Amino acid sequence: MQKKAVGLAKYSLKMIEKSYSTLAEQVGEDVAVRRLETLIETALRFSFRCHQFAGGFDNEATKLFAAANSLLDKLYKDEGTSPSPAKQGKKRSPTKAKS
Repeated sequence: MQKKAVGLAKYSLKMIEKSYSTLAEQVGEDVAVRRLETLIETALRFSFRCHQFAGGFDNEATKLFAAANSLLDKLYKDEGTSPSPAKQGKKRSPTKAKS
């Protein structure tokens, strides 16, 4: 059961990676990250819950999680980009549930 949870996490993170690659080729990296912001956050939250349930990730899942998290870091650290208005003033951690 725990391996299946890690498998689901890897699947969701691979989908983010694939979506980002495809969209980045079409519209550019910065636009792709902004368009996928909510999807990336949701996948990271889901993956972290799978991580907690399974008691950890394997190497591949850890790398996928780090790659997806770096996309959000890129978005939030970009000088010209601000988070969506609903998220301003809140800590933007993909691993914490929204309140």
